[in-house]
Order: sequence, then C-alpha cells, then structure tokens
Amino acid sequence: MAELRCRAGMTALALSAPKGWKAPEPSPAWLDALALLDADLARRNAADRTRQAYRSDLLALAAWATAQDLEPTAVDHRVLRRHAAVLSEHGNGASTVARKLAATRALFRALREHGVVAQNPADLVAAPKRGQRLPRVLGADEVAMLLDRIPASTPLELRDRAMF
Repeated sequence: MAELRCRAGMTALALSAPKGWKAPEPSPAWLDALALLDADLARRNAADRTRQAYRSDLLALAAWATAQDLEPTAVDHRVLRRHAAVLSEHGNGASTVARKLAATRALFRALREHGVVAQNPADLVAAPKRGQRLPRVLGADEVAMLLDRIPASTPLELRDRAMF
C-alpha cells in the first residue's frame, strides 16, 4: 500500500511536501490502519477511485505522522489541525485540504468502530472555508440585446417582454 503512486508517478506525499523532503515510509501501525479502512470501504462497496483517493490522501498523512513519531492512537485534534496547516502552507487549496480531512475522518471513524481509538479526533477539526464567488451578471448592453430579441407583436409576447 505504501508504494501507491499517482498518475504522474509521484508518491502522494511528494505532491504536498516541500522540495528536497524525502517522505518516510509509514509505520506498520499506520499501514495496518490504512488496510483496515480499505477493507471497510471495500465491504461498503465504495468505488475503486474513492478507495484510491482515500489511500493516496491518507498515505500522505501517515508518512507525515511517522516523521513526527506519531502512531494513529497518538493522534489528537491538535495534530490534525497542524497537519491541515502544513497542507495549506504547501500550497494546497481549501478544497484539497477539506477532501484530505474527509478521508481522515473516515479513517478515524473506522478505527473507532473497530475499537482501535476511543474517539474520532478528526470530528473536532473544521474544514477550511471555501471561497464563494459572486454570480456573473448581465451588462446593460447584454440586457438590451436580450430584450430586443423578444418579439412584441402579440399580447402574449408583450407580456413576456414585460416580465423580462
């Protein structure tokens, strides 16, 4: 499982790590936790791409935590917040960080259900707020062009034009 590679041929952790940093091999405890989640996802008939995406995101977390000398049972919400901050610092957008946190929640939910951890620390970590974009509005020229294209020869067409 630790040898999973992304489409570009890079390990999942290398995509979000600073240049020159070599990702450590996740510890056996992390690999066991990831295998447990993968088995849970397979049992629930999760799509293969979902399982691959979770595996990729969680391998990055596992390698980062291993570098911090943290096993899955030692992870708390502060550690996960720090990991989310590191992801943001390395240029990951809010959507990416939120997706990785969703995978983390699923991992710790599975660990809790199997009695490995007492509670899910990821439940206490809020996903970053995604930016909201305002809708594009029509300009005055575009509105005039739209109204000009509505015929006004019958009472119904006049009504439709008035509504616009």
